[in-house]
Amino acid sequence: MSKLTKIVAALILSSLAAVTANAQMIERTSKGFLDPGIAIPAGAETYYMSGKGNHAWGEGCMTREERQAKGDACKPGDMYAQGKAIFESFKAQLEEAGWSLSDVVMLRIYGVPGEDGNVDSAGFNKAYREYFGENSTSGNTNLPSRTFVGIHSLVVPGWLVEVEARAIRMPK
Repeated sequence: MSKLTKIVAALILSSLAAVTANAQMIERTSKGFLDPGIAIPAGAETYYMSGKGNHAWGEGCMTREERQAKGDACKPGDMYAQGKAIFESFKAQLEEAGWSLSDVVMLRIYGVPGEDGNVDSAGFNKAYREYFGENSTSGNTNLPSRTFVGIHSLVVPGWLVEVEARAIRMPK
């Protein structure tokens, strides 16, 4: 092998070693259900999903006009049902874009009180646990960082919860 070939081979091997050594991963440090920490390295891809509420209302109540026309016949569901519909919507949107729920690193949740005057965080958390964490039925064991804020109302009548999500992954 010529000296030039040896130099080129050495350069290629050292470049590959440097790339491998610099390859960083998203680091998840979980201290439990309410305290996951997530370190995002430079160069990660980001996917944001704006606030989603329960777009999966049954009984043909998808538009504002349908909700107004049907009034009380439009039942958006309780906090659990709305949370489940939101996570199903996130899952579908992510998968359509080539991502998954396991890429979600941050959730911001806005909950409003139900008829009893209380925010049903237990109902929402039941839906959340089906999609995130070691006991999830979705197979996604990752826990995103999250904030749950109680608020007075949401823009769509009948919504008890609205959720924003941020997904991050390393380039493929």
